[in-house]
Amino acid sequence: MPPILDALQAIFPDITSPVASVAGEPAVAAGGTEQGNLQSVEDGNKSYSSRMSAINSKYSAAVDKFSHQQQYLLSQQERAQKADEDALIKADSEYTPGWRKAGLPIKGSHLVLDPLQLQQAGTSADIESIA
Repeated sequence: MPPILDALQAIFPDITSPVASVAGEPAVAAGGTEQGNLQSVEDGNKSYSSRMSAINSKYSAAVDKFSHQQQYLLSQQERAQKADEDALIKADSEYTPGWRKAGLPIKGSHLVLDPLQLQQAGTSADIESIA
């Protein structure tokens, strides 16, 4: 073993098997075989793949749940905007559009949210503060 490797192993005792790599040849740990190294790489890839599968399945369920929640909120928002527009059109026909500039208090929102729908998605939002 070259003296530099002995010196490095003396400084870093945790290094047990240096890797020898020559251009164009696969890296093989000293004292090991190419087959052994490939097997450990494959085992590491399987372990990584299984961990990633578990993480993906865990978070894909959460993404599905919140995607459904987002679709619900967007549909309720569209419904409320349509109701607001209809109410403004009705008020404009009754009072003329100038009533909007009269300084009257802002009318309540037409946004209606189902508390059970929000709880199913794990949302603990205060409905009164949203509407």
